[in-house]
Amino acid sequence: MPLLIFSQLPSAIHLVTLCLCASCCFRFHHKIFSLIAIGLLSFSWASFQGGIQLDQISALQGTKRHVIAVVESINLGSTSTSSVLFKIEKAEGKIIFPPVMFRTKWDKTEGELLAGQRWDMIVSMRPVHSLLNEGGFDAQRWALAQHAPLTATVRNRQLLDARSSLRQQFIQRLQQKMPPMENTPVLIALAFGEKGLIQAADKLLLQQTGIAHLVAISGLHIGIAALFGWWLARGLQYLLPVKLIDYRFPLFVSGVFLLFYTWLSGGNAPALRAAFAVLMWILLRLFRVRCHPCQIW
Repeated sequence: MPLLIFSQLPSAIHLVTLCLCASCCFRFHHKIFSLIAIGLLSFSWASFQGGIQLDQISALQGTKRHVIAVVESINLGSTSTSSVLFKIEKAEGKIIFPPVMFRTKWDKTEGELLAGQRWDMIVSMRPVHSLLNEGGFDAQRWALAQHAPLTATVRNRQLLDARSSLRQQFIQRLQQKMPPMENTPVLIALAFGEKGLIQAADKLLLQQTGIAHLVAISGLHIGIAALFGWWLARGLQYLLPVKLIDYRFPLFVSGVFLLFYTWLSGGNAPALRAAFAVLMWILLRLFRVRCHPCQIW
């Protein structure tokens, strides 16, 4: 948010001053001062993170950078040239933290990429650029939100570790067992949030009908996963003797399903927010804290 408002981010001294002001506001036990303090801390944290991203972009952009990167994009079996997301682990021998990602074009004829593979690469990176037409899609803002502010051209590459991630293996096995159907790409997108197989015409149809949000994993999907786990646990309790029935068992199973599906869906920001909110509610139930539904909301 600060990157959208200010042409230059506050310095470290200014951020420390804002944090001190926030701590002073917390000393006044009043709701208005507490809200002001939360706002100051949120702004300071957002400015700090924005400064880190700008510093990383400045340090990494340029020609022929030596990086070790991990494939983040899931391979869904597409045969065409695709845009692949890499997470940089090291650049010029130095560990990159917090992680930053870049996108690059990858031709399938050059070899198959699987999520989780580690590559030693020589790349030329540059910041993401976007058109700023009013009402249009701001690709630069979206890239910053995804922690992928760079695009790259691969000059040289060498595979270091060919092992794929557990998520990649799970989705591949499920694809192999699914019968060939016309709507298989949509089903995969609904289940895992991976829209790589959806054709351009189908994407346009989803946008025009106003249901494109259904193929993006959000709070609704996470809540349904948690609810399914709770129903399953309650069904199992019907088979147990009375002395073994406990109110905590459905909550525990619900939390396990919740965390598993959050990981399976890729752990994007909306899914993580929803998972955190539901986990907080589960903790309240575990500790028998009674809250009104309005307070939970």
